[in-house]
Amino acid sequence: MAEGTRAVLSRSRSDHSVGRKRVRVILSDDESDENHENVQFKKTSTSPADSMSVSDHGASSSRNQDTLQVNQTRDAPYPAEESICSFKSSSPIDHAFEGIGLGASSAGKGPTSKSAASFSKLSTPGSNSLNESQNAVGSQSKDADNHFWAFRIGGHLVYLDGRACVHEGAFSIDSLKVEVACVYYLQISDEKRAKGLLPIIGELKFRGKVLEDAVSIYYDDQLASEQKCVDVVIDDWVPKQLMKLYVDFCMKSLEAPNKKLLTKLYNLEVSEDEIIVSDCGLQDMSIVPFLDALRSHKTIAVLDLSHNLLGNQTVERLQHIFASSSHTYGGLTLDLHCNRLGPTALFQICECAVLTDRLEVLNLSGNRLTDACSSYLFTILKKCKALYSLNVEQCSITSRTVQKMTDALHEESVLSHLSLGKNNPISSNTMLNLLSKLASLTRFSELSLTGIKLNKLMVDKLCLLAQSSCLSGLLLGGTSIGPVETTRLTEALSCTSQDFLRLELSNCGLTTPDFTQICTNLSRINILELNLGGNPINLEGCDAVQRMLVNPQCSIRSLSLDKCNLGLAGIVRVIQSLPENSQLEELRVSKNTNLALETTTKYDEDMQEVSTASEQKQCNDPETTNDIAPGNIDFANMQVPDSEDEADNDAHRARSGSRRSCASSSQKNSYSSCQMIEELAKALISAKQLMVLDLSCNGLSEEAVQSLYSAWASVPRGDGMARKHVNKEVVHFSVDGMRCCGLKPCCRRDLQM
Repeated sequence: MAEGTRAVLSRSRSDHSVGRKRVRVILSDDESDENHENVQFKKTSTSPADSMSVSDHGASSSRNQDTLQVNQTRDAPYPAEESICSFKSSSPIDHAFEGIGLGASSAGKGPTSKSAASFSKLSTPGSNSLNESQNAVGSQSKDADNHFWAFRIGGHLVYLDGRACVHEGAFSIDSLKVEVACVYYLQISDEKRAKGLLPIIGELKFRGKVLEDAVSIYYDDQLASEQKCVDVVIDDWVPKQLMKLYVDFCMKSLEAPNKKLLTKLYNLEVSEDEIIVSDCGLQDMSIVPFLDALRSHKTIAVLDLSHNLLGNQTVERLQHIFASSSHTYGGLTLDLHCNRLGPTALFQICECAVLTDRLEVLNLSGNRLTDACSSYLFTILKKCKALYSLNVEQCSITSRTVQKMTDALHEESVLSHLSLGKNNPISSNTMLNLLSKLASLTRFSELSLTGIKLNKLMVDKLCLLAQSSCLSGLLLGGTSIGPVETTRLTEALSCTSQDFLRLELSNCGLTTPDFTQICTNLSRINILELNLGGNPINLEGCDAVQRMLVNPQCSIRSLSLDKCNLGLAGIVRVIQSLPENSQLEELRVSKNTNLALETTTKYDEDMQEVSTASEQKQCNDPETTNDIAPGNIDFANMQVPDSEDEADNDAHRARSGSRRSCASSSQKNSYSSCQMIEELAKALISAKQLMVLDLSCNGLSEEAVQSLYSAWASVPRGDGMARKHVNKEVVHFSVDGMRCCGLKPCCRRDLQM
């Protein structure tokens, strides 16, 4: 072989060794023949959209990843810096259209403003920072190209990656509208942006048809490959002063705006005084432009900075902002949970007179405060006269800090919500002192002790607390309270006339013998939300659940029975009881069975039973035994098979009986599962008041899920249309206006207010 050919083959092997791809090398004298990769490169470079999707793939992957991180748990890794999720207009028009501005077109008329041009430099694909490139998902691939959609707003064209609006496999048209509105705002002139008005997008139309949440991959391919525009219908304009201030300060500091932060500020469901910017990957340095905007904005009623990477420096800056504010009275909610705050961060709160006067809700959970914060929490409980909700769950505090907090409470305290869960160790005496003090507070109503082990003496105090105060919420998940003490507690709660908003008894070791009495007690309590998940109720406990749900006094609107080992039969029985219940709207029964595994296990058991029976029969029947004594041989009647095939056929007929038995058993199992699915579908049709159903992680096949959803959507449920969220093991059925997932339990604001 020629040396040149060896070099080509060697280079091809080295280039493709990672992907393990086969490479075909064509040797030709024709100079017009070109390498396949070169031809492909020329083909992609001829289209502006294609060239952009290659050059900006790292950025688009970063955007997609940042969007998906909203639904990830706190254990998921955060971006290294805020620039990872910086807002970049995803224009497939590269440097060839620099005169038009980034990702936009003004019908070819009029130059863009200087500020827009400067922002374009910050956001061009070629200017991605190191952090952005590190956040790119994998390497470039052909499948990742050509996903940019073009949107026409008046005389402007806005380009976005449609995949960024896919959350856990479900396409969100609302997220797409927010993205389009934010990118459009960044591209308009200084004069228009100075007004701080953002568009409220009504409809997105493609070829005259309105895009909906159920948009399929067909639209993605059509919008990207055909390069046709989506027409944007603007219903109205809304002022967003804080968003304008944030963009202005970003441009002054030459910082690219944070994409997630912009979309949070655009939220049309909250007022300008409610600032909710959780889970934006913010750090002490990257949040500076936003804090500058807050200083100019001045009016703050709710500030939610949760699930970021903020430390003590940010709290110090917040202290200066509130101290310099003229807004010195009125309620304030400060949510800083799941950040990187240390104990001295609380010192800033203690030293700010405006905060101590205004603070009503303080959420510090998920920060490593340790017992070094005990004196600060004591001061906050003493000084903050309006504080009615305090959350210090999972803050690495122990008995020392809890005792300090107990000492700070007094009869005139307005504290009504206290969350102490997931802190260990906390001694029994400390808990008894705290529960006694809480019983003396006239306004106390909700207590969370999640994960703190409870003994009989503590349950006695909880019973007294339930009888002596207007208790409306008790979260005891993972406390190992047990069935006996739970029975006593529910009896005490049933004796009060107070409506009980929420009761959580998940993972408390509740078992079937005492579960019947527990359900009887629960049916006498006006509970709106009940969580019994993680208790081994089994199929036997379904009767008690059924009786509780059909009780006319039952007022439960949300019931969780996750991980209760109900089996598919148990799920069916629970839902079959719902036609007689007009209150229940939300039911969660995930992880109660694995239908596929159950069928396989049952088949294996039947195989083993048949095999065992065959062996026993063979051992007990002397005619079929293999151990033949010489004296028992009947030479006169002995027959020899004519061929080996005849002997094999005899053995095959002997084995076929057991196989037919097992096959018949497998068919019975499959039929039983299908029958259960049919019964479940019928039950769903009858349960018309149900608005949310979680069937995740139950081993349901695609056919079963589709059959169940057809039953779900076949009847009207309230005023909304039926929706489904199905992705791998996730199976959620819901209706418009009801949220099936996405909100972390720690972020539920109704638990803090």
